[in-house]
Amino acid sequence: MAIVHRTRGEEIALGMTLLGLVASSIFYGITLTQVYKYFKRFPKDHNFVKFLVIAVCVLDTISTGFVTHACWYYLVTTGSIRRSIWSLNAELVVSMVISGIAESEWRSICCSISTSEAVRKLLKREGAKYHTIR
Repeated sequence: MAIVHRTRGEEIALGMTLLGLVASSIFYGITLTQVYKYFKRFPKDHNFVKFLVIAVCVLDTISTGFVTHACWYYLVTTGSIRRSIWSLNAELVVSMVISGIAESEWRSICCSISTSEAVRKLLKREGAKYHTIR
């Protein structure tokens, strides 16, 4: 077995990586719980909203897998800490997509419940879809 010598700074960075994996896994569990409760409590929601919930859950699963892969590479296979592994770059893209979905839906909800015409115009200008409350 090869002995890997790491500096104190590298050890601290890897420790933070492991803590990030633990926190990410906890939030992933919370997401799964929320998805389960959502489908139990709101079975009559629009199919589009259900699709968004499933999409975010799947993307969060993929994101957690990428973070786990990166931790495995750096901590178990003792990969070089000076090299960025592909899964970290892919995880960044997935996280950006999740954020984009969440922000778009939030704008849409704010626009649909707002009674102020100025707020509606601002949200529409920012790329949100305007939905009327039925």
